[in-house]
Amino acid sequence: MSAHLPAAGSVYGWGPPPGRPATAGAAATRPRWAGTIAVAIIVAGVVLGGIAADNAIPVPSAGHVAISRPVYMTAAPGWVTTAAAGELTDGLALQKSSALLIAQVLSTNYNRDARQLLQGSEAGFGADAAQISFGGERDVVLNGKEASEVAFSALVSGDGGSGMLDGELVCLVLPSDGSGYAVFIQVAAPQGYLSSITDDVDAMAGSVEVHR
Repeated sequence: MSAHLPAAGSVYGWGPPPGRPATAGAAATRPRWAGTIAVAIIVAGVVLGGIAADNAIPVPSAGHVAISRPVYMTAAPGWVTTAAAGELTDGLALQKSSALLIAQVLSTNYNRDARQLLQGSEAGFGADAAQISFGGERDVVLNGKEASEVAFSALVSGDGGSGMLDGELVCLVLPSDGSGYAVFIQVAAPQGYLSSITDDVDAMAGSVEVHR
């Protein structure tokens, strides 16, 4: 099954594209593991509901925690582990105030680069949401690691009601002993809140490492 991305900056039905300016994307094939990406749409309702109502998150962080062994992430200050995202397979959920971050290991033997991983992830993500707009994809270096990222905005509904949500997808491929660990990070927050946590997101994505 395949899905095609529009040119970077085009819109899924509404609104101006969000995010950090970047180079244009390209068509991509939806990966076989794209079903895990649909978690973000479910989580969107959680962000607009229960989490958004609770801003009293303690300052200490979750520290150095496993996404899926042997892949680990170091949580930024104020980010704590949460069960709000439900049960995750090969994944980790972190919460800070109104924001939710989910990190997943999508493959332990990935042989492409971070941009290709992002394009495949974005295609699957977009196919699972009718009302979503993406910004431009961009390649970055986070703590010495090559990564690709894209911002998005979406109109979503959940138990807490409907509303606008901003988010970001970040992909890394970490080599280890001939294998490539494909790491997919998705961040969701109520509209207007994302800019206050982008430094945290970059720091946490840059902290991802493989323990040999």
